[in-house]
Amino acid sequence: PRMHDVYGTNETGILTLTEGLVSQTTIPAAGTLDAQGDVSLATTFDGGTGRVDVTGAAARTINFPAGGVFPGFSFEAANVTTNGNSSGTVRIDQGIAVSAGTVTFAAGTFDIDTTLNVSGGTLTFGSGSASVGSTSDFSGGTVNGGSGTVTVTGASTVTGGTVNAGAG
Repeated sequence: PRMHDVYGTNETGILTLTEGLVSQTTIPAAGTLDAQGDVSLATTFDGGTGRVDVTGAAARTINFPAGGVFPGFSFEAANVTTNGNSSGTVRIDQGIAVSAGTVTFAAGTFDIDTTLNVSGGTLTFGSGSASVGSTSDFSGGTVNGGSGTVTVTGASTVTGGTVNAGAG
């Protein structure tokens, strides 16, 4: 199944991305999937040009499995913890934005096709590598470097927040 031109769809139960794409023809202003509850991701998902906004007060943990390709994610909920894969590669088609919560890239590889923006919350790089296909912007929150290599194809801008260097 493919979800096209999603305009402000809210999911308060479990959002399960198992197979297919989340696609937008106008990104990101035309719409997103708003995940207010748990999010379940499978390695068989195919990504897409859309974005999943993780919002709401529910406490939850989202795990990104190795081998998966996912749409963009915007982490906007303070009670959310995100874990990367322990090995293998996770690909994010449309970037990652962190404004609240805790996002952790683990020992595996994180391949972010477009941008990485941190304006709040905490982003921690692990021992694996991360690549950003476009630009990165750190304007708030905390970014903790890991022992792996982080490669940004475009410019990196730091205008606020705290950036703690890692060993990589």
